Amino acid sequence: DTAPNRARILVVDDDEDTRAMLSEVFEGEGLECLTAVSGEDGIDVFRKKRFDCYLIDLMLPGKHGAEVAWYLRRHGVEVPIFAISAVLDTWNHDDLYDCGFSGLMEKPFDLTKLYDLADDIKAAKGIKSPK
Repeated sequence: DTAPNRARILVVDDDEDTRAMLSEVFEGEGLECLTAVSGEDGIDVFRKKRFDCYLIDLMLPGKHGAEVAWYLRRHGVEVPIFAISAVLDTWNHDDLYDCGFSGLMEKPFDLTKLYDLADDIKAAKGIKSPK
């Protein structure tokens, strides 16, 4: 089972390579990283566990990422929710923030930003990064 103070992140993306890469990065940084393949799957996982951060692809089968973010916010989620997409420029960013996203991350990912995010998530839980 998870240590009580271990930070937990949920990645919702239908691309297997993206889920694997993000899991590897975040697990390597000491976070517990769970994944979901669709909007509905992400909501199901959310109903069972709580997370310290969410990364949600915008273009998902079924419910798209903005619908998932909206759902999470309406169900009391106050932690960061990031939209991830290879085509962020095709979305109205104000609309994405209105749906409940805290920030936007473009694919392909900047690894430095992912490591910084992992550090921020741990810091928010009071976990020190060994550096």
